[in-house]
Amino acid sequence: VLDLVAARLPPPVQVLNSALQHSGRAGRAAIIQIALSGGEGAIPGVTLDALGAAAHQLVDDMEDQQVVADRVLLARLVLLREELRIRAEQQAAEDFWAQAQAAKAGDVGTQIGAEGPSVQQEAPDKFFGFHRSNLPARCATFLKELLSVPERDRRLGLLSKAFEEDWVAEAGEATTLQPPPAQNRRGLKDISGSQHTKGDSLDIVRPGRFMSTLHAMRAELEAKYVGSASMEASAPNMGLLQQFDAIKLEALVALDRLQNSRPTANEPGHYDYEAELLSGQ
Repeated sequence: VLDLVAARLPPPVQVLNSALQHSGRAGRAAIIQIALSGGEGAIPGVTLDALGAAAHQLVDDMEDQQVVADRVLLARLVLLREELRIRAEQQAAEDFWAQAQAAKAGDVGTQIGAEGPSVQQEAPDKFFGFHRSNLPARCATFLKELLSVPERDRRLGLLSKAFEEDWVAEAGEATTLQPPPAQNRRGLKDISGSQHTKGDSLDIVRPGRFMSTLHAMRAELEAKYVGSASMEASAPNMGLLQQFDAIKLEALVALDRLQNSRPTANEPGHYDYEAELLSGQ
């Protein structure tokens, strides 16, 4: 019966459902590659754009609920969406260089210049619906506060707490994010309980929204860095870009740890992003 139900799902959702059965990145990547190569067996062929749109919609649907029914599944889905985004960026880069090489060889009549395809402009919008003008306020505040925390382990702990529970950053308070006494908690607070607020109006730090906010704010900062007239003027932006990248990796580690709290039988304890974090020590 479950197989019949799964077969009735839209093809992109079928592929995502199969990939989500794997707690390891390699297992998820193998399923995605089969789908992008035309499909095989129970895995239908789909495009990367269709997978990205479906993943984004599923993340939104889960995070718009007042109560997230399965945080482990959400963590794995957000990781999968990030892995799809990376594929899209790689594909866009490959297409760009292929066109550039063709233009250089004289096979294409037009030149690839300032108006040509841009990896940063093309890929992210397929997966993230936020732009600088409508970023979730809590996520943006939380990210800015994380930028002020120098200790990596502390940032990682705060990210894990935010992803595992409905904690929010309170704008303008506790910029150091030190946990105060329970009776007077500031900075981040647990909002679970008797509040009756709909998910679409509840501004909560949830993993999908956080990653979307991070990418949008980083893209804006990168545009400023690329547009800087001098190396001296761009140096502060470069440092901030590195901080954004560090927090992004820490967020992936936090998500990986959360989704590995329920590993699949054939992939026990696959902490794929931990090694990348340790290599940066």
